[in-house]
Amino acid sequence: KSESKPNFFRVAVRENLVLHHYDVTIAKDSSQQATDDAGCSASSNNEHGPLTSSTITKDSSQQATDDAGCSASSNNEHRPLSRGCKNRVFEEFCKQNVPKDVVAVYDGEKNMYTTQTLPYHGQKAVSLSRLGGREGSDKFSVDIREVAKLSHIGHQAMVQALDVAIRHAYSDTRVPVGKLLFKDDKGLWSQIPGIVTSGGLFTSLRICQGGPLINADVAQGLFYNPIKLYSLARELLRRAPKECDFEILTTILKGVSIQVNHLKPPRKYVIKTFTKESAQKLPFVREGRHITVKEYFKERYNIDLKYPSLPCVDVDRDRYLPMELCTVSNLQKCETGLKKLGQLENAKKLLQTKPAEKFKAATDAMVEVANKSSLRSFFTEWSDSPVEFQARQLPSNDHQTGPQMNVDSWIIVDACEEKKLSWPEIQVLARELIAAGKNSEVIMNQQYVYQNYDWNYPLNALRAIADDYAKVQIVFVILNKNSSRYSKIKYYAETEVG
Repeated sequence: KSESKPNFFRVAVRENLVLHHYDVTIAKDSSQQATDDAGCSASSNNEHGPLTSSTITKDSSQQATDDAGCSASSNNEHRPLSRGCKNRVFEEFCKQNVPKDVVAVYDGEKNMYTTQTLPYHGQKAVSLSRLGGREGSDKFSVDIREVAKLSHIGHQAMVQALDVAIRHAYSDTRVPVGKLLFKDDKGLWSQIPGIVTSGGLFTSLRICQGGPLINADVAQGLFYNPIKLYSLARELLRRAPKECDFEILTTILKGVSIQVNHLKPPRKYVIKTFTKESAQKLPFVREGRHITVKEYFKERYNIDLKYPSLPCVDVDRDRYLPMELCTVSNLQKCETGLKKLGQLENAKKLLQTKPAEKFKAATDAMVEVANKSSLRSFFTEWSDSPVEFQARQLPSNDHQTGPQMNVDSWIIVDACEEKKLSWPEIQVLARELIAAGKNSEVIMNQQYVYQNYDWNYPLNALRAIADDYAKVQIVFVILNKNSSRYSKIKYYAETEVG
């Protein structure tokens, strides 16, 4: 045996902890226009006021452009609110409505958990100042409805709530990209032009026999280099982009978030497509005369485009921006673009990290929030040192000499609350399990046991299985979809029965 340290860290959940689960719906006031990624109005509004179709119109009956060179037509359709916008609204909602002695955490979508019940439910109005010093504010409604009261640490809903509390503690220093949390920085330069890497954190609370543990893992992510859009295109194509590149640029960069800086304050958009015509050819009618995008930016902003022969970025229904005025936002995923360029497999090699480096990064991440006051409302202990245990290293198995594993004793049990499977259906399931095992080099005994137990008391049923079949290696439990028994069976199997 040898001393082992996994990437698990011991925590202690506050004794007699009770959490209140609320369903949250955040919506923008229907009288206002849609919001951008920062939670600010996407309508055109600078010191000259919004342009209308009477001041600048696109040629051939197409739409007008706003101060950014984009369509100024009124568009009251609401874009979905981004997670960043929802988080800002939620923070303001808490400042205005949640008592100071109550800790509230939010998953950025639909779920809020509080340490005490709130004195009200229903809809509240929230007014949010626009980012970057923009004048005015946006109005939102926050509708909360209590869903459940959670107190059992073994219940899956309670584990989910504590996972949200943990991720919330990282919200000051990290941003979510999928299930991982990344630091909002420019990442590390990689060997592939136009691509950077960044380490993402994944945390998960596990209820184990020795008590709750945090599994902290780190994985590398691939992102576009957050530089000028023209420079990024040059790096990805490995040459200067041309007007004829509009199709390949659309293929690899569609959906990427960009920021424009010629307006004060800067604004964010998402790339929809690239135009077939360049900035020096794309025509408009402005105050009764024909004008191109290039000429428009010279007249309106006194900007001489350095690359007028390049296509423009269409960010939303004929809203056009010159490429050189756009900067790529941080943490923009690039797997789709790399696949189109045939670089994905090479890029994946950059994601390989030495175990010691991953282990250190996971430990550093636990230290990062060890003193967060919000965590103290949920946990009384938060260790930044990994657990230690004695382990026996098993000899490696040569896949060429035989199967990886033999399962001599296994059981199927039906814990469905509603219609149970028929015996022919059980036989079909067993054959499929045996076949799946064979494909994975796990040889399942052709003889198995099918047994019924009283699953109204899951712990008693699991103990009965352990007593009746002391040498059993695998137990397959059949459950209805979204069964209320799942979390209890999983909890007792892992912590009480083993």
